[in-house]
Amino acid sequence: MAPTPNVNTHLLQIKYVISGMTHKLQFHCQATEADGFFYLIDPLGGENTLWTYWLGQVTTALEGALPVGTTSAGASLFEWVDGQLVLRDSSTWTCTPGAATVILANGMVATWRDVDNKLVRITLLETGFGGPVKYTNAGDIPAGGMHDFIEAMDNHDAGEIGRYWLSRAGNHAHAFISCISDTNEKLRRIRGLK
Repeated sequence: MAPTPNVNTHLLQIKYVISGMTHKLQFHCQATEADGFFYLIDPLGGENTLWTYWLGQVTTALEGALPVGTTSAGASLFEWVDGQLVLRDSSTWTCTPGAATVILANGMVATWRDVDNKLVRITLLETGFGGPVKYTNAGDIPAGGMHDFIEAMDNHDAGEIGRYWLSRAGNHAHAFISCISDTNEKLRRIRGLK
């Protein structure tokens, strides 16, 4: 089966540094520019939100999931132009990580389905979220940083952060499938742990 074509106009990228390695958290989205500012478009026709406001909400939710020693490396909003990403805006964010200890070469993937049954994924690398473990009910994730982040991203009510990140098909996440945390083999090789 061929991958779903990306119909989104923009890509939001949040960078963070753990133990000297920069990681990217990426979100597909739709955006529009008005008076020199970029706004994320509500896919359900509600109010658009300033992308930097959304960034603040996401990074606040993310901080508890990040281990001690994590630093921020900025955020960028790109636009897809003729198949290429073009930088449209950038911002800084302040990282106040949680109390978890870093687990090097670890990866966490949370997956949802959109309203057309297409996959929507979030990948976080080298968090303090242990593994190997798989949760198929968001409510079963232990209380704390990762639970709070998944819960925030799973909220699709008007004005909430889960409303604006989209599947490649351009739909918001609709149904939580799983959260899996395990060793990331590529990172193990890069970090010389294999």
